[in-house]
Amino acid sequence: MGIAVATPAVIAPAVAAGVSHAIALKSDGTVLAWGSGGSGQLGRDALSSGLPVPVVSEGALGWLGGIAAVAAGANHCIALGSDGTVWAWGSGRNGTLGNHRTSDSAQPVHVVGPDGSGVLSGVTAISAGGDFSLALRRDGSVWAWGYAGNGRLGNNNQASSSVPVQVVGVGGQGWLADVAAISAGPDHALALRRDGTVIAWGLGTSGELGNRAVSDSASPVLVTGPAGQGSMSGVIAVAAGGGYSLALRSDGTVWAWGVGGNGQLGNKGTTSAPAPVPVIGPAGTAPLGGIRAIAASPKHALALGRDGTVWAWGYGKNGELGNAGTLDSAIPVAVVGPGSAGSLGDIIGVAAGAGFSLALRSDSTVWAWGYGSHGQLGNHGTASRSAPSQVLDESGESWLYLKPVSRPASSSSAPVASMKFRRHQKLAAPK
Repeated sequence: MGIAVATPAVIAPAVAAGVSHAIALKSDGTVLAWGSGGSGQLGRDALSSGLPVPVVSEGALGWLGGIAAVAAGANHCIALGSDGTVWAWGSGRNGTLGNHRTSDSAQPVHVVGPDGSGVLSGVTAISAGGDFSLALRRDGSVWAWGYAGNGRLGNNNQASSSVPVQVVGVGGQGWLADVAAISAGPDHALALRRDGTVIAWGLGTSGELGNRAVSDSASPVLVTGPAGQGSMSGVIAVAAGGGYSLALRSDGTVWAWGVGGNGQLGNKGTTSAPAPVPVIGPAGTAPLGGIRAIAASPKHALALGRDGTVWAWGYGKNGELGNAGTLDSAIPVAVVGPGSAGSLGDIIGVAAGAGFSLALRSDSTVWAWGYGSHGQLGNHGTASRSAPSQVLDESGESWLYLKPVSRPASSSSAPVASMKFRRHQKLAAPK
């Protein structure tokens, strides 16, 4: 699940992860998808694919293009066009696609305007949650559509909506404004305001709203500061996971709140916390520092270091922590390099799915690890991996590059033969 922000001039390659599928944005503005596609989330009529395939355009007349950012929900995807409009495909249950309908679509459809006419426009960032989606507009307002259970649309009611509705202000007063970033989790949402404070709404029974309460809220609430005092401040990024939340502060530290049963708060314990606690460093003493990006999945979290290394914590039984093991960890562990040697490095982006993880390297290659039975590791196989493996391109014969590169005539790291992926097999669910 995840957040995506448009880049107005140059399209930056990016990756996003859903429950059992992954998508990637290429530098030419086209989109690739792989993994499970039973609800149309691959952007084409395919039950599944163990290799990246291009997402088709509306009407399947070519490939979807002109995209500036992508986000993956549970079983749907959304894409932000360079023109500020939003496309969606996959599961349409409860209005998740925002096109005034409740049916699935294997082809991208435009998200309509707030009154159900025209198209949503002026959007600068998007985020896809479990069965709902968020959009941040240029004026700092936030819009939501899809399933409204637990108040996750943030519009002060529980009615699902197949068209965008505006998120109300804190306490249900006025409209939420001055927002700089958004993140949708499986059942709750976060918004980062321009002043560095954090707002939350939706499911709150595990303390994921960070307001010292353990109850849902259909209108935004202010996330408190550490120990429940004041308000969280100095935040530069947020990520909503499954029953927990993460915040990255300008000093490079990471804070977490909500459910902690599998160690997903990264604070050495498994107790839930209704107010922010610091994620502890790998030594188990000082806070984790030097972080520049974060990602949250239903049960595990990732942090990207300023030095290009990746840290992971939480649920690990599918190998999603990437440390060559299959145990949970309540403190961050370093993601290992290929072949379990050293540490994965030179990373510029990360994404966390349900039981698997993705990383984007500076050379525009994509790496994956964790649960693989739906083909979501993109390596033409269905085996899970506890260490990173490189994602292949559509041919299955070369590595995937998200931007044009001069490929060497030969390489010691060329793809090796792997188990053929059976496109229509019955696939298992992650543990």
